[in-house]
Amino acid sequence: MFTQSAYKDPSIMATQLKDYLSSVAKNNKWNPIFLEDVITLVNESYEDQYSIFKYDTTIVTDMLLQFQNEFEKYSIEFTNGNPQAIPKFDKVYNVLSEMVGTPFFIAQTESVSNIAKEQLEETAKQLQKTSDETFKKALPWVFGGLVIYFVAPQIIESIGEQQTK
Repeated sequence: MFTQSAYKDPSIMATQLKDYLSSVAKNNKWNPIFLEDVITLVNESYEDQYSIFKYDTTIVTDMLLQFQNEFEKYSIEFTNGNPQAIPKFDKVYNVLSEMVGTPFFIAQTESVSNIAKEQLEETAKQLQKTSDETFKKALPWVFGGLVIYFVAPQIIESIGEQQTK
């Protein structure tokens, strides 16, 4: 329904919100005038909240809040005080309510994910460093062991040959 990028880009949110409303309207046979006016409310919410001085996620949240409020007011006016007369009004209103907190949730989730990723990378670097240091410390012993393993039998054999002569 709504992609994660919609919560980060106000223009994508506006487009997906209009598509969602059009789909609900089509499936529930909303009055075409009502749908047209609701789409206009989405556009107005986007235009009212868009600012180069705001973060995109803030614009999305503010746009959704404004649209939710305007949608409720307009639905009450359009139905003479009975918005439940609009099929799926409560569902759409609840979806809007849930969407308002989603940009914050996504930002927090990404932040936690980035912190975990950084910690994992740091742990991997530390593990690699420890492994390298251990290898460097053990290398002389390993080299010495290999020398003894291959050279010792030859030395013992040559000593044995000299004693037999």
